[in-house]
Amino acid sequence: MDVSPAIGGHVLSNGDEELDSYPAYESLAPDESITFEAVPSPGYRFDHWSREMYNSHQTLVYSTDRVVKIDAGCDIWITANFSPIMPAWLIAVIAVAVAVPLTIRRRMKRLRQRVELNRDEPAAQ
Repeated sequence: MDVSPAIGGHVLSNGDEELDSYPAYESLAPDESITFEAVPSPGYRFDHWSREMYNSHQTLVYSTDRVVKIDAGCDIWITANFSPIMPAWLIAVIAVAVAVPLTIRRRMKRLRQRVELNRDEPAAQ
């Protein structure tokens, strides 16, 4: 069991016990099962659980549900994946921060072109 990124959230085991550290390992009796719940930190959202294939470096999406149940006999390594949330106001600020300089540059370019055109015209007498 792991979380990614580490500050993105934590995992509850069987609904109430927060895992102390990551990576975390759980051993189950043959007739047991365990439930994991992904809990995002402020500013993050749960995205998905991923699973590493045994003896492979390939990672697959295991589930998009925040709560997963693992039965005994499953030898799997899963990771709770979290994504940062960008608030709408921040998106607006970024859009303005990009748009304003572009507008100013375009206007300055037009102004320079006008000044150059005026220089090229013969002076009126």
